[in-house]
Amino acid sequence: MVFFNFKVHPVFHFDISTESQISSSPHLQDPYEMLFVGVSTSTLPFAGEGLFAIDEIEPSTVVAFYNGIRIKEVLIIFLNLFLGYLL
Repeated sequence: MVFFNFKVHPVFHFDISTESQISSSPHLQDPYEMLFVGVSTSTLPFAGEGLFAIDEIEPSTVVAFYNGIRIKEVLIIFLNLFLGYLL
């Protein structure tokens, strides 16, 4: 009997964020980012998870990309004027 073992590789594609979703595949790990950072539980109380360096990193090295979510301009103005957030 012959068995085939095909590895399934993740498919990367352009995936622009929306107002409510950063990505349609938020758990798909970027191979470049995996060289530098990982997600782990923070040691700070009530901080949840964070992004941490997995080794020493040279200055000025890009270690991860963050696209964020899309927000409307009126919300940016509100956050800036009334809450003091600078976006």
